[in-house]
Amino acid sequence: MRKYTFFLLAAMCGLPALAQLQQLPTNEQNKADLTQIVSLQSSAKARAISPKALKPITTEPVLTQPEGKLVNAAWYGKGFYPISGYSRIFSHEMEARATTYVNQGDTAIWIKNSLTEYEGEQGWIRISKVDDKGNWELRTPQAIMIRTNSKNEKKTFYVTKLGGSTPATVNERGYTVGNNLNIRFRMDNKGVLSQVTTDGSEILGLTDGDGTWYPYGSYGYKYIANEDTPVTKPANLEVTKYVWANTINKQGSETIHTFVNVGYSGNDIYMSSPADTTLYFKGTILGNKVIFKSPQFMGVSKEYNRLLYFSGVRFAWDDNSPGGYKVSFITGDIIFDYDAISHTFVLPKEYAIVAKVFGHDTYNVYASPSLRIYPFVEKAATPQAPQFWKPERNFRNYTYDERIQKGIAQVQFIISPHDVNGEYINPDSMYYRMYVDDPETPFTFDKIDYPALPEDEMTEIPFWFTDKEYIMGYTNTLRLLFFFTEVQDSIGFQSVYKGGGETRESNITWYKLPKSTSIQGVQNSNNGSPAKVYYDLLGRRQKGLRKGINLIRKEDGSVEKVIQ
Repeated sequence: MRKYTFFLLAAMCGLPALAQLQQLPTNEQNKADLTQIVSLQSSAKARAISPKALKPITTEPVLTQPEGKLVNAAWYGKGFYPISGYSRIFSHEMEARATTYVNQGDTAIWIKNSLTEYEGEQGWIRISKVDDKGNWELRTPQAIMIRTNSKNEKKTFYVTKLGGSTPATVNERGYTVGNNLNIRFRMDNKGVLSQVTTDGSEILGLTDGDGTWYPYGSYGYKYIANEDTPVTKPANLEVTKYVWANTINKQGSETIHTFVNVGYSGNDIYMSSPADTTLYFKGTILGNKVIFKSPQFMGVSKEYNRLLYFSGVRFAWDDNSPGGYKVSFITGDIIFDYDAISHTFVLPKEYAIVAKVFGHDTYNVYASPSLRIYPFVEKAATPQAPQFWKPERNFRNYTYDERIQKGIAQVQFIISPHDVNGEYINPDSMYYRMYVDDPETPFTFDKIDYPALPEDEMTEIPFWFTDKEYIMGYTNTLRLLFFFTEVQDSIGFQSVYKGGGETRESNITWYKLPKSTSIQGVQNSNNGSPAKVYYDLLGRRQKGLRKGINLIRKEDGSVEKVIQ
């Protein structure tokens, strides 16, 4: 099924839960930790996994690359994995993930990192040739890793064929070790190696020697060799920053911007991908035109580790098509209009640029019609004020969180890398401030609550900063922020731009809490409102006055600073 996504316009969604697990430990477990799963359960029924002692094919993991031809390839498949703090298994589908395998001709193929979602080091495992009719087998269990626990005890883990379930019924049945421990593969006449059973009823799971499943597993394997050479810019080529301005709606009223790097080598132009500036595609200047061959292999994306191709398509807005447009891939040239004086590129309206995934019809739209690319010149500018994102639904005031055992609040807001005139400004030079009740004192973020901060205390958070826990970016502009203080009356955000030798600030955008949701309003409704509420300079509530500077929220909502 074809997938359509506009670059920089990511939809917010959660990962689907495939199985309810017995509660995992609440310690500092992360995705790469190994937690034994004793049973699977759903709201209706539960079935325990019965461990079965294994007779391993190999007892030591193969950590050194086997002899043979190393082949670059695209890897397709699906995987299961746990996440710290959740009592569920999550799933993920891979498309054209870059990998390598060792081809030993008529005897075997060796693959590494066979558990698609396990982030620790994994050894090589062997897929053996069965006959000359294209049949291959992955015989299990094969040792894949040795781990040492806190008591310095070593334990060997294996990849083992598990069966007895499908993704649709994993909540009720789970995976178990069966009698037939071989996973069947087929190799076609083009050299594509694929798992025969792809519905998830047979997976390659992570187990110990007793056959107990740890919640990692993969299935639907497919390996396609890729012999294409990626475009690489000359090592000493000087590149400059250009703006990639792309209209994203039929009316032409909405434009998104990002940066690309552009370098000139004679009549050749090297331009980076708007999604990953480490990937490049190449064009040639011919008078007032620039010609880009399509498709071009750009290389491996750093975000999803996928093999990506610069591709041109014919593009037309179409309300009856998925995404509101339709495309058709072309093989040949994509021609831009080019102004040699201003060094501006313009894509004709009937074309678009996409990043196509190798061996698949999935793609990301890099540019719909009316793409314009031009040099960026940084200058002093006043940034647009932030906007709250549906605060009536996405603002949650200070409540006690059992998981972290302290109070926490949350808010979502949008910070735009544009000035008040709508011009694109450099997000690398942008920051934002948060205000809680007091318009004169920015909230102070510190390493106690935000350990990933680059400084001990900060009142200005860089545009791109995220710790992926308490300060998160859903898209390039939408932020989800958790903080550890109460909002009595209102919360505000302000953008700061430090460019062109000046620092300029936006207005503060405020969200005033409805009386029914503000803490003060709740206290008043309970007839228990204190006359004063005390805070320190970090915005944290305290009992009474303390030595130093105190902030006092009075009953009428005003804030007073007191030095004790």
